[in-house]
Amino acid sequence: MPRAEIMNSIKVKAMTAFLIAGSVPMIVSMGVINHRTQQNVLAKAEAGLEDTANMHGKLLDDHIQAFRDYAKVLAKVPAIIQFSASHAQGEPVLDQVLVNAGSELAGFQSEFWGEAHHMFIVDRDGTVILSAPEIGWGDGHLTVEQMENSAGPHTSKVVSGLDYSGNTIINPMLDDCVDAEGVENYHPLVLNPIRDESGEVLGLVVIELSIDFIVDLFGNNFTYGATEKVYVTTNQGHRIVSEKVGLESTVKIGSRIIEETANGQMVSGWFESADGVEIFGAYKSSETYPWIVCVEVDRDEIQTPLNAQSWFFIAISAASIAVFAGAIVLVGRWFWGPLKKVVAAANRVADGDLWHEIEVTRTDEIGQLEGAVDAMRVSMKQQIDHLDALVAERTSELEYANEKLEIDAEQDRLTTLANRQKLRLHLDEEMVKYHQDESHLVSVLFFDFDRFKVVNDSLGHSAGDALLCSIADRFRNELRKTDLPARFGGDEFVVMLAPVESPEHAYQAADRLVKIFAEPHDIDGHRIVSTASIGLVIADKRYVEAGDMIRDADAAMYEAKLAGKNQVAVFDEKMFAAAKRRQRIEEDLSCSIKNDELCVMYQPIIGMESMDVVGFEALIRWEHPELGMVSPVDFITIAEDTGQIIEVGAWVFREAVEQLVRWDEQYGLDETHSMNINVSKRQLIHPEFLSMVQDVLHSTGIKPSRVKVEITESTVIDPRHDMSVVINRVRDLGVMIAMDDFGTGHSSLSLLHKFDFDILKVDQSFVQGMEESREMSAVLHAIIALAQNTGMKVVAEGAETKEQVICLISHGCDMVQGYYFAKPLKAVEAGQMLNRPLGLGQAA
Repeated sequence: MPRAEIMNSIKVKAMTAFLIAGSVPMIVSMGVINHRTQQNVLAKAEAGLEDTANMHGKLLDDHIQAFRDYAKVLAKVPAIIQFSASHAQGEPVLDQVLVNAGSELAGFQSEFWGEAHHMFIVDRDGTVILSAPEIGWGDGHLTVEQMENSAGPHTSKVVSGLDYSGNTIINPMLDDCVDAEGVENYHPLVLNPIRDESGEVLGLVVIELSIDFIVDLFGNNFTYGATEKVYVTTNQGHRIVSEKVGLESTVKIGSRIIEETANGQMVSGWFESADGVEIFGAYKSSETYPWIVCVEVDRDEIQTPLNAQSWFFIAISAASIAVFAGAIVLVGRWFWGPLKKVVAAANRVADGDLWHEIEVTRTDEIGQLEGAVDAMRVSMKQQIDHLDALVAERTSELEYANEKLEIDAEQDRLTTLANRQKLRLHLDEEMVKYHQDESHLVSVLFFDFDRFKVVNDSLGHSAGDALLCSIADRFRNELRKTDLPARFGGDEFVVMLAPVESPEHAYQAADRLVKIFAEPHDIDGHRIVSTASIGLVIADKRYVEAGDMIRDADAAMYEAKLAGKNQVAVFDEKMFAAAKRRQRIEEDLSCSIKNDELCVMYQPIIGMESMDVVGFEALIRWEHPELGMVSPVDFITIAEDTGQIIEVGAWVFREAVEQLVRWDEQYGLDETHSMNINVSKRQLIHPEFLSMVQDVLHSTGIKPSRVKVEITESTVIDPRHDMSVVINRVRDLGVMIAMDDFGTGHSSLSLLHKFDFDILKVDQSFVQGMEESREMSAVLHAIIALAQNTGMKVVAEGAETKEQVICLISHGCDMVQGYYFAKPLKAVEAGQMLNRPLGLGQAA
């Protein structure tokens, strides 16, 4: 069996799983036992080292304490006190006083020689005034001459850093104490003050300790391992090796040991020496002297038995796994033999031998498996016979479906004309031919059919579909076989004319199609006229892709509609420049906020009763760095088409409300001043509009009723959306709703009945026409009365003359705005109007 099949075998997988399931707990258990055993061994070793460190630390402390007591006794000897008093008072020392003090000092020194070295007396300045030699003063017949001729080695030297507060141990150096090789000698000293009866300090008793004795003291009673060592260092980590040999210049213990023993605690475990060697030791700082007792064992002596133990556990684990694996293999052979036969029989069935009957040889689960495989064989044979019958049927259906998909991929389902994809593909091919041979002219006609929406709304969508099919039939009847008509979407069609003899030939074809489509269609007994507005483009070198020609044909079609419909408009350089400008505006508009090019202008709204500014309408302006001031008429429509109105509108909304808050802080406005903000339909129906408004209200803390959202009639009339629901959600936030440009639509009065507006803004056409027409004035008066009777406030827009304002006052209009008072102003100029009341004679 190949290796890949062996590895994929259930037998191998099961045995592996059992082996892992059994061996993993075993290995983990062995590892835990080994780890805990090693921890116990290390803990015992650590405890032994700590005991040794404590024992030797106590020996050191006891030894030093003994000499502190000796120094205290010597300081109380009368002869010593009398000698120190005479010296302290500056009097000549009597010979007998000097001899008595020297005898006492020499006696102590002789008794403790070996454990300590010289003993001497210093005055209050630290100068040695009495020092006995090693021998010569202890025979009992001491004289002044003998003392002068054989003074101790430290006479007249100075001890620095003295402390006279009590029994103390310091670590001073004697001035000028150097050996013959110039090495500074180390003198561990025990000191005790000499005091008179009044307690005044006369001097000090100084005992110089023997380091050799301390080292010998540590060398006893320590037998842990073969590499054990006990030694003493200073609290700076220098090893003390012998008396008066000087400290070794290299730090012997690591900085971590020095830091951790600084508080007097015992530290033990694994450490790194100053030489970078790993050691196992215990360290105890002395309680009475700035020394550290060090007990260490080499790493290998500790680690070697631990490693041996680890290998022992590994060997036991490996042997256990091997035994367990052998047991699994034996059990597997007993279990997998019969199953292997079932697999072989199933393989024959799988290879197509559906006539091979599988014999049931057992009564256990494997026997049940044999029976199930045989039943599966029978069922498979029946299913294959059935599938053979279905294959032919499904194959023919699939071929038909594939043919239909190919057709649908390039064909409009309703009209069966070409779709966009096919049009672009064929137009790209024709443009390649044109660029290879300029005589192969190509033309694109972009059609938009008038009154199509009226047909849909009045006769229903089925009639609209029938009209589209009738239009498609006229294309098929009137165009050449080389031309390609395509439905572009809705009631828009595009025709590729290829080849054309000349631009005039293309225009003639388009003009002929205008006349053909001016004839009525017979739709379900109705004579329907749907004229065509056509945009025409002729290929030239600047067109590389089909989309570019279609775009410009669309722009030309739009010009045809603006010119009165039912005609042909040829794309020219003026349209090209307008298209480029539109594209430039569309591209740059996305960066206008980031580049700080947009600004908000504010036109004041005047209360007619007080003639004060009661609010402002926020109006966006765009100062393009290259195109100059771009009219909102030019870029707002583009922003709505591209969806950028969402970001731009949100910016205007926030900027306008924040400006009102700034005026509040600057001029102390009351809550009667408000901000009117224009909102488009696309903003209103955007899912994040309400959350944006809530965020601005929350972040600025403005009272919601001071914010007024202005919407137009075209915004609220939309059969695809129930705008009353959206408007009510905005009103639920506390924001007021104003209907802008009232009177410009055909259903304005019906809107007042359907929507509960807070404010009605009358279009400027009424205001500017009321002076010339009494009828217009009467209509305006009726509008104001109707609005006020339904609880709305009325704002008249476009007031430009004093007479218009007076007329509005007579009609009882609530508020007015227009050039008579002010054009849209920058924030600073608009704010200045808040400081002064306005009268009819004060308007701008």
